[in-house]
Amino acid sequence: MAERLRRLLPAVWAGVLLCIAAMAGPAAFAMLDRPDAGRVVARMFVQEAWLSLALAVLLLAMERARARAASDAGQGSVLSTEMLLVL
Repeated sequence: MAERLRRLLPAVWAGVLLCIAAMAGPAAFAMLDRPDAGRVVARMFVQEAWLSLALAVLLLAMERARARAASDAGQGSVLSTEMLLVL
């Protein structure tokens, strides 16, 4: 379960980023006046930033635990490629 979640969270994170940047932002500016759209998009970006921080911390904790387990088993270092990508 943890391995599946570790692989699913980056995809969800990227999907949220793409949906807001490619669909929600332009749609707000197409439908609303500029000042109103700016406020709506700003609010969406704030919520997305907090979600990104939470997902990054969760992914970092999961990667750190996985890398530590691999390091204890003698299969690699604590600083893995996946951990660098999360950082």
